[in-house]
Amino acid sequence: PTVRLTAGLTATLANTKSMQSQFGADAEQSLHSGYALYTPGSGLRDVGLQLGSMFNLGSNAMLMLGVNARPLMGDAVASPLARKRTSVGALVSVSYRL
Repeated sequence: PTVRLTAGLTATLANTKSMQSQFGADAEQSLHSGYALYTPGSGLRDVGLQLGSMFNLGSNAMLMLGVNARPLMGDAVASPLARKRTSVGALVSVSYRL
């Protein structure tokens, strides 16, 4: 079987409006939620690393496996709303060509 390995790096930049909607707490939200007032600025939201492999299982089938990690950065990681500093995921996929 043929094996292919893949790797990738990503970075997410976000504007102030996006950062505020995901990681900010304005005065009203702070009052009702108990979270501290927080106004993040624009900039780097997260970086990511993906690792994967693809295995040919004959002429018509393929197995794909992958993992990824995305740590928050900058104002996003400093937010009181950020429960997890890093998100981690996995992928398992089988495809068959008819």
